[in-house]
Amino acid sequence: MKRLEVEVLFSPEAEKEFDEIQQCGRPLVKDWARRYLDDLVRFPPEDWVDMHRRLGGDVFKSDHHVPFDIQGKVVYDKSRAVEKVILTRFRPRPSFLHYPS
Repeated sequence: MKRLEVEVLFSPEAEKEFDEIQQCGRPLVKDWARRYLDDLVRFPPEDWVDMHRRLGGDVFKSDHHVPFDIQGKVVYDKSRAVEKVILTRFRPRPSFLHYPS
C-alpha cells in the first residue's frame, strides 16, 4: 500500500516568522524550530484526520508547553483525506526567548 503524504506549506506570514527564527543568533532556538517543523512534516496523515474528528475542525494550534506558537489549517479533499497543511503562524513563545542559548 502506498504511504500517504501530506504537503506542509507556509503562509507568507509564517514563512517570514520561521525565516526570522533561522536568522537569529541563537542556535538552540533555530535547532528546536527546525525539529518542530520536521515533526510536522513527518506527522502521519491519518493522525491529521483523527485530529479533525477530535477537535471538530480544520484549524489547529500548538499546546502551551510547546516553545513555539504554531498554528495552521488542514486542507482535506472530498474523501476527507488530508491534502496539505498550511502553517499560518510559527514564532517562538516569549517565555522560550528567555532560555539561555
